[in-house]
Amino acid sequence: MNILILGRGKSAYSLYNVLSKEHFVSFAIEDYEKLDNNSIYKKDVDIDKYDKFFVSPGVKNDDLLYLKLKGSNKDISSEIEYALDKLKNHKIIAITGSNGKTTVASLLHHVLTKKGVKNVVCGNIGDPLINYINVDLDTLIILEISSFQLERINFIKPYISIITNITPNHLDRHTFKDYVNIKKKVYLYQDNNDYLIINKETYSIYNIESNSNIIISKKKKIKSKHLIGNHNYINIGYVIDALKILNIKDYYDEIKSFKGVKYRLEFLGKINNTNIYNDAKSSTIYSTIEALKSVGSDTLLILGGRNKDIDYSIINNYKVKQIVMYGEEKDKTSLDVIKFNNLKEAFKYAINNQSKFKNILYSPGFTSFDQYNNYNERGEEFERLFNQEINNQ
Repeated sequence: MNILILGRGKSAYSLYNVLSKEHFVSFAIEDYEKLDNNSIYKKDVDIDKYDKFFVSPGVKNDDLLYLKLKGSNKDISSEIEYALDKLKNHKIIAITGSNGKTTVASLLHHVLTKKGVKNVVCGNIGDPLINYINVDLDTLIILEISSFQLERINFIKPYISIITNITPNHLDRHTFKDYVNIKKKVYLYQDNNDYLIINKETYSIYNIESNSNIIISKKKKIKSKHLIGNHNYINIGYVIDALKILNIKDYYDEIKSFKGVKYRLEFLGKINNTNIYNDAKSSTIYSTIEALKSVGSDTLLILGGRNKDIDYSIINNYKVKQIVMYGEEKDKTSLDVIKFNNLKEAFKYAINNQSKFKNILYSPGFTSFDQYNNYNERGEEFERLFNQEINNQ
């Protein structure tokens, strides 16, 4: 069988490694300079030469080759859909939402591991799902799944689905109505043997209807050094609900021992008397607002990056002493901010003025793609700048 994969990211490579053992597989890529023996220039693709197509999550909906495939009767799938079919007899806990899904997935993985329960966490976090298609049947699969991944799936039936929240996101790719409907796909094929965990607000606003057992989650305040703020108490509530379904008991010590998610409201330390927080994972203003509510208004907030066509003026409803902004969005913003070209300049200003603030919070609120390949890169740079400052003192 001849197979073509649109895109060549992390999940595409994992898919290639599996499929190429039995089939002839090629990548369709846009960058002519990166062509090799395993790839073909996207504009040169003859779709009639291939039997099956796999579309990566990052391929845009207006991609010309993708549109051509959709207009044909070709067999189109995705890495995650292929893997889900292979794992249809496994218990899968699928976690989606606009914010909080990585924390919920990571915390659940941490507690289950501490309790000796065989499990893996994958998908939008860690390794692609396809890397685990050969795990034992008694291994729980914790699947963090994004809207981009859900969009490429026709069928998913998790044992437990969790929707953390739904707020405007990725409006440069979907309408908000489409975005909501994509998120709803996570529970669409569940039945009365399955569970949907959701909060009251999301359940009410978005007219959630499911054949599964619906659990309205409530926040759970547990004292934890690394899980601060109301949004994390809500995340803890989701995890506890899942643990109860799995009949796991006495989990409080395991929750308290969780060290948090890297670059998610991560406390780096103090410079003099000012707390420094690295929340580089924040790519929406709603996530930034939750971080801001957690640390308080006596804060210098660093925003920056590329907007996803989201109206972020809501930040004006929250008290914050000062906002600085760098990157692409600084030239478009109507917010009252001090502007810088890059994170290094913004950080330098923050440090020079740190005595005026209780907190310096780096919570960009936008995607990283104007100056970085991903949020990890900007998180690493902020951490590096902080460490340099500490060493220079």
